Amino acid sequence: MFKKQKYSLQDLFDQDADIVKQALQELSNAVHSHCMDDRVSLAKYSEETIALEKRQDRLTEEIIARMFGKETMVFSRPDRIFIIKELDKIVDLAEFAVRKLLLYRPEPNAAINLLLEEMSTIIKNIGISVEKMIHEVFLDFDTAKKSTVQITDLRREVRRLEWNALEKIFSSNLPAIEFRYYETIIMQISRVADKAEEFADSIYEFICKYAL
Repeated sequence: MFKKQKYSLQDLFDQDADIVKQALQELSNAVHSHCMDDRVSLAKYSEETIALEKRQDRLTEEIIARMFGKETMVFSRPDRIFIIKELDKIVDLAEFAVRKLLLYRPEPNAAINLLLEEMSTIIKNIGISVEKMIHEVFLDFDTAKKSTVQITDLRREVRRLEWNALEKIFSSNLPAIEFRYYETIIMQISRVADKAEEFADSIYEFICKYAL
């Protein structure tokens, strides 16, 4: 007699997407704490992001093991594996970002921090959109398409802020170590958005492929 699984495979994909949403929320919180020069909160949110990355690793292992059972889903096994691997990459990049935030404590810079705050808010919204997209893509392709477009639009806003922030640090008379720190943080946050957009593009391609 087989033991009934507590969660369906669909439930596990939803949990994985929810981890992405949580990780990008914690990254956003960590950036906000940095901008407030609150090192205690920065450490707290960074630890939570790192814990989510570890939790996702265990969930990925469970999903892959379950994928070779009898449960069926709309996407092929290789495409399902691609989805969970891409979700994992987004959270990995969020973890890298918080670890880099912790490396140094620069003098507060109001102009740069204002742009970082804006970027962090959009990163949080990207996490919400990724979670929504994954839930929808197994249920309704047309609705999921709209979420892929939302993610692309949000990435465009991150790109605009990235260039504004880079221009700001290049035009500011910053010590070399602070210049390097801010450049690294700005580009690392942007990498999270880049990966989310690449993933959304792939999901759009899957929708077109399976809608035939």
